[in-house]
Amino acid sequence: MHAEIQLSRKPEWVVPRSAVLRDAQGAYIYQVRDGKAYRVNVQTSPQSDGLIAVRGPFTASEPVVSLGNYE
Repeated sequence: MHAEIQLSRKPEWVVPRSAVLRDAQGAYIYQVRDGKAYRVNVQTSPQSDGLIAVRGPFTASEPVVSLGNYE
């Protein structure tokens, strides 16, 4: 007998847990464009080893802020 179970398959990016912040509107990250940080709302998946998968309308080619983003 052979069986395969696909739990889920969603396009997600992995970022450091410290990059994801939360408030009353939900989870979000900051990305940098033209030297300025801007907020991007995201959905998260369970985290592992200090990393968390996110999906949302972010730009994969722009840096994600992971330190000092809570200030």
